[in-house]
Amino acid sequence: MKIILKQLYYICICFIVLSSCVPSESEQTKTMGQQEFTDLRLGMFIHFGLYALPAGVWNGDTLSSGTVAEHIMRLKSIPREEYHQLAKKFNPNNFDAHKIVRLAKQAGMKYIVFTAKHHDGFAMFDSDYDDYNIKDGTPYGKDILKELSEECKNQGIKLGLYYSHIRDWDEYHSVDMYGNNWDWDKDDPNRNAQVYIERKVKTQLKELLTNYGEIFCLWFDTPGDISKKQAKDIYDYVKRLQPDCLINTRIGAGLGDYGVMGDNQIPPGVLNGIWECPATMNHSWGFHCADSAWKSREDMLLQLIDLSSKNINYLLNIGPKADGSIPEESVDRLKEIGKWVTENGEAIYKNGPSPWFQEMDGIRVTTGKDALYVMLLNKNIDAIMLYGLKNKVIKVTDIHDEVSIPYEYREVKNLDLPELKIKVPGDWKEKIFPVFKVKIKGQPQVDDRPGQMSSGNIILQVGMAEVIGDNGNLQISGMDGVIDTNNWPYFATKNWNSTEDYLKWNFFVTEPGLFQVNVISVSTVRSYESYKREWESIYQNDKDFNKLFFTVDNQTVSGTIKGKERISHIRSAYRPEFINRFGKIRIEKPGNYTAVLKAGFINPTDTDGTVIYEVQLEKVQN
Repeated sequence: MKIILKQLYYICICFIVLSSCVPSESEQTKTMGQQEFTDLRLGMFIHFGLYALPAGVWNGDTLSSGTVAEHIMRLKSIPREEYHQLAKKFNPNNFDAHKIVRLAKQAGMKYIVFTAKHHDGFAMFDSDYDDYNIKDGTPYGKDILKELSEECKNQGIKLGLYYSHIRDWDEYHSVDMYGNNWDWDKDDPNRNAQVYIERKVKTQLKELLTNYGEIFCLWFDTPGDISKKQAKDIYDYVKRLQPDCLINTRIGAGLGDYGVMGDNQIPPGVLNGIWECPATMNHSWGFHCADSAWKSREDMLLQLIDLSSKNINYLLNIGPKADGSIPEESVDRLKEIGKWVTENGEAIYKNGPSPWFQEMDGIRVTTGKDALYVMLLNKNIDAIMLYGLKNKVIKVTDIHDEVSIPYEYREVKNLDLPELKIKVPGDWKEKIFPVFKVKIKGQPQVDDRPGQMSSGNIILQVGMAEVIGDNGNLQISGMDGVIDTNNWPYFATKNWNSTEDYLKWNFFVTEPGLFQVNVISVSTVRSYESYKREWESIYQNDKDFNKLFFTVDNQTVSGTIKGKERISHIRSAYRPEFINRFGKIRIEKPGNYTAVLKAGFINPTDTDGTVIYEVQLEKVQN
């Protein structure tokens, strides 16, 4: 029996005020570790723990397929001692660290992040803190993390560790909004988060950072109400043990070496700094027997391509079954991803984001040393139009530099705008996301104005707009590169509560015609059901809806933000978006134009204000 450290002492708590702090992503100069992190681009997340045993089912009651199974202890308010009984049955003899690391490499993944301790408090490693760990408390009786760390080293892949540093449902002193408030009174004044940090968190972090070799990154989560002092104390503690270990921003209080998006969250534009998006293959992170909503190979490849073009790493999750085996659905998809990455990895690894801020219809772009990589997403496009590239184009080929692709490069008359037109080979339409390599002279320099795309449509993303107003309330979230702790959608309007504030864009048109104006609004919560309940409580009658006016070339169309017609695409699966159809406008000739979006009425009872991502000008007629 190991010594149960938490019963030996009660640590007196003191704070040391530290004046230094970790800079935000926008202020960072990349260290070697941060640059390496960005270069890797694709990683494997592994959510594995006791929660794999119930697999989303407790006492015959199955969690809905859209629910995360690793939260079953909280969702079913399972008493601590009852949940402990799972450890006595946990025997993942089919966990094969060698095969898992090999699978990650086959998929093109360059690093692995493993759940050393999730919110249930169970340690998936050999810990001296107490016996509630996989080595001492289960029939398995081995240190699964030791096996994984040795395989990562042997096969040359980086290892990171997930550690829930604030939320722990097994600990009395873990105080959190979503903490264990069924075994203990959430208002108990004797519960003290700092006691938990000093006793358990630091003890186990020291074990993780001294017993398992080089740890590439520590993946903290759900910081809740952590104070700046507490977050800084943990940050410094990690750095003293392993100075080169990268720490994510979910440590809390705005600290961290790299930013983490919300779960499955994808922004509509390029982010500055060092970023990662954790993503699931279905809905749940831990194995859920009833979750069959598996994303397709194409969906996950599209996410990888899209995120890479926006300067964001893709951390794709697997949830092993209770016996340690990997679901076949995950294995099959990872192998398929690996086939594409093997063929096209040059466009993903060690590359920068697109030099254009916002998304382009039907394509995504990454930046190499002296080339642009243009990935074709829409098979119906006959030619790709890239506007604003100022560099000399040397040649356009396939990604392997073997097949020359016809292209035209010219200045658009009266617009002072370079145009690169690339013909899409007919047989490429049968390929999955084929890649053009555009060889250029020097680092890319672009005119980044919004304007017409290959489809003929125009997208005016709010991150490209000028914000005008006297009161200074209206903001565009994420433009400063700082983590939004409230999980607000990135590059969306924020605090648009006044009709005095408005947005203005300068954009270009190359092919005039008739355009349908659509305003895309976005939910500030991830759950569509939560959004719907909140929305319907505020907006009950037509007169309640926010009304906007869009003006371009002396034509004005108006509409209300009703948030009812949901749209489906890569961004909106976990952040509901809605199309709000206004009217049509006609633009008679090519040229530079100015557009304005103003509010005529904003419902004062909606504290979120008017939240939109973009205005779409959909070309419907020449």
